[in-house]
Amino acid sequence: RVLAGLRFYDRKEIKDIISYLRLVLNQNDDVSLKRVINEPKRKIGAATVDKAEKIAMREDKSIYEVISEANNYEELRTAAPKLKAFVGIMDGLIKLRDHIPLTELTRRILTDTGYSAALTAADDIESKTRLENLDEFLNAVQEFEKSDEYSGKLNEFLETITLVADVDAYDEDQD
Repeated sequence: RVLAGLRFYDRKEIKDIISYLRLVLNQNDDVSLKRVINEPKRKIGAATVDKAEKIAMREDKSIYEVISEANNYEELRTAAPKLKAFVGIMDGLIKLRDHIPLTELTRRILTDTGYSAALTAADDIESKTRLENLDEFLNAVQEFEKSDEYSGKLNEFLETITLVADVDAYDEDQD
């Protein structure tokens, strides 16, 4: 039994990759978008995200819809090129979603977003550990693809890992 250890699905890099997968599945997932829009660093600051969120609320749209049309909003014009680059990466991944295996999609997220490259460039022990955790996550994705539960849909995987994360958090000694 591991005591006081960080659960696998609670690790930053794992939460980030899951958020990317959720965003590829559902572009209206504002929580996932806010987690990964500047991960790795893209010089899209919190102020820009706040502006986009306010516009989204005002216009009853998702943040993704707003940043996809950043040129149409005066408040976002200066950040529009960076936002457009992010949307371009995500749109490319979204197009691949139903055409490549889940493991390959996950690998493409890590490469196309620059996530793996940023960790490799950091070249410290923490970054190496994060890369090892991402490799382990890729192994979990591969194992899931081989399982009987999987019929080729991304949402099946996301539902399963959500359940696994909940089971990890279960404390049988708790009232």
